[in-house]
Amino acid sequence: MFQCVTSDNLNLQELALLIFAQLAHYIGETLAPHLTTLHGVFLNCLGSPRSSEVKIAALGAAVNFVQCLLSSSDRDRFQDLLSLMMRTLIEALNWNQEATALEALELLIEFGPGIIGQKGRGELKGVKEEIDLVLLENSLSHKKTFRKRSISPQIKPLTFSP
Repeated sequence: MFQCVTSDNLNLQELALLIFAQLAHYIGETLAPHLTTLHGVFLNCLGSPRSSEVKIAALGAAVNFVQCLLSSSDRDRFQDLLSLMMRTLIEALNWNQEATALEALELLIEFGPGIIGQKGRGELKGVKEEIDLVLLENSLSHKKTFRKRSISPQIKPLTFSP
């Protein structure tokens, strides 16, 4: 799987991350000795300018993996990924990929309380409400493209909760 996720083939990267996201709850704690490597993989994939699909898959894999870590100090090592996760959401909206953005946002809201804490979860719910409003406005105006109403929540540093 590591070879796939570090491959130049974006489809392989995405598939490897999707598989990892599904397996994280089963194998996550056994991968604790490889936290530095996994952090680097998630960081590279979330920061990739080449594919929003890879970014969303990396977001899901990172959330699922961090959630299964028992040690709060291990979870804290992934805190710097939160800004990239939020940026992934904003970019998906800017690229007219509302469904992708909502999927990522729902992942963070549903599975992320142990990762981002209740305060961060509340902030994400606010962003989701704004996205829902824009989607409703777009459907009422019968436009298929994303209206140029900018969604740019202030990305504040979020903290992991134990």
